[in-house]
Amino acid sequence: MLGYLKTNGGDAAKVVVKVEKAVHDNAWNSSTHKTFLRFMGIFNVNQIKNVVPIGPSDHYLQDSETGQNFLHPHWESNFTSNSEWHQAAVDFIRTKGPNFHPALTKATLNSKMDDEILKHLVAVYKSMATTYSKSADNPEVKAAKDFLFEAIYQSSEETEEDENIDPDTETSSSDEVGISIMARDWVTQPPTYRNPVLTVSQVAVAVKQLNELIVEHQIDDAKRGDKPHNQPRGCHLGLAKEKPLPFPGKTRPITLSAINKHWLKLHLEN
Repeated sequence: MLGYLKTNGGDAAKVVVKVEKAVHDNAWNSSTHKTFLRFMGIFNVNQIKNVVPIGPSDHYLQDSETGQNFLHPHWESNFTSNSEWHQAAVDFIRTKGPNFHPALTKATLNSKMDDEILKHLVAVYKSMATTYSKSADNPEVKAAKDFLFEAIYQSSEETEEDENIDPDTETSSSDEVGISIMARDWVTQPPTYRNPVLTVSQVAVAVKQLNELIVEHQIDDAKRGDKPHNQPRGCHLGLAKEKPLPFPGKTRPITLSAINKHWLKLHLEN
């Protein structure tokens, strides 16, 4: 740092002051950050919102496809309160870190003590916990019906309840009152859409039967002569009719190869 120091003569002399700053190893910080993300089963910070805490005593969630356990920290608690998975995170960084980040070599890991790795994890955890708390304000993770609580969907003060109801108006029965949406029948999709035991082979059989039924109806329609209006109807061809020769001068000349000599002999008068 440069500064100015007044001398006895009143002149200003430039003085260099050495400032001690902490040296940051960006490669080590980045590799620790990325490896910890993979420890939670995600690839970038934007997916933090999907790492939801499981319960007060559970910290891992097993992947149904791979069977691997992924960390789900308690973001509302500090790093010290999550001490149950500290050693597992350190071991994961030591063993899997070089696979996820080339800059994190085995030589670098061997030179680091567990306490040094934990110090880096403290900063990483605080940053990710802040990101997770902010993701709750993201519209993408809001509840499906939160829009009903917005101002534009609320009743205004000018709205008054009208007690004069048309006698012909159909009102809902008392049985439907108080029924939860989740308890009502799903009528917007066929029942098979929600059937958990339906297999691919059963769907294939159902589709095959449907196709056979469609073909059968098409054959019946063809036998009855039922055809769409936009489809040209067939016509019965009769005997060939005699047509006069085209008037000369108004059409293209007829080539000699197209003239039947025997027909000309029989129709010389024409």
